[in-house]
Amino acid sequence: MIIISVGKLDLGNNFSYNNFINALSEVQVDRIYAKEWELESEIKIIGRGNYGKVYLHTCGNDLSDHMRYI
Repeated sequence: MIIISVGKLDLGNNFSYNNFINALSEVQVDRIYAKEWELESEIKIIGRGNYGKVYLHTCGNDLSDHMRYI
């Protein structure tokens, strides 16, 4: 599993996969791409939301699909 910390995100407690991806800044997106991961990799992205810790547990393939639209 690859763990990537992205820092502060403008997210509440209830969010979707798309909300999480859309809340990422350009610097945070660059940080994610800087980590080497494969399409089969398990990835956990951790951030600080408006009310505490938020995370997205995904695979490289899904993350790649969603990140291409940013």
